[in-house]
Amino acid sequence: TATTYVMPSRVRIYVTIENVEPFKNAADAYTNVTLRASKLIDKVKAMEGVIYVQTTGLTLSPSYEYRSGQRIFKGYIATYSLLIESNVESAGKVIAEVVNAEADAIKWIALTAPDNVIENAKKEALRKAINNAYEKAKLIADELNISLGKVLHVSIGYTIPIVRTYTQMLEYKMVAEGLPETPIEVGKGLAITATVTTVFEIS
Repeated sequence: TATTYVMPSRVRIYVTIENVEPFKNAADAYTNVTLRASKLIDKVKAMEGVIYVQTTGLTLSPSYEYRSGQRIFKGYIATYSLLIESNVESAGKVIAEVVNAEADAIKWIALTAPDNVIENAKKEALRKAINNAYEKAKLIADELNISLGKVLHVSIGYTIPIVRTYTQMLEYKMVAEGLPETPIEVGKGLAITATVTTVFEIS
């Protein structure tokens, strides 16, 4: 096993737009969130440092409350989900602007890096893990006074964590303008771990 660290250069921000109060008509609930989502998407796309914006979901469902054991229809709730990826330097401002715009909830943010950077880190971790596996096998063989032969089997695995660093629910009606930027700390980076299991022939 070996681990290498990658410094995150990007932040993924998962936000939702939803009806705070149910609408009596399903079409009104749907229209409310889709129009607000369109405004938010246009605003975010125009911001410096935003890499991409992706729709991740849209739900429309009836809302009920229960009184004295009876289910009472209240209306319809619609929710629109959006994933925003920006560079680390711009993420704090993007989050503040999202809250000031149309978003009702920030579900989480996650530190990440470009795919090619992750792949290079995986290769580096794998090389280290292979060397570690051989050195440990050689040490055991030497202690037991046996010799290592050819490799009979190799299995490889990786662990690439998604570091979710922030969860905050926000009531849309209570959000004030002029929010400060959210501070983003990358810490020691993303831990990319490679695990190698090797079976040697011995003699």
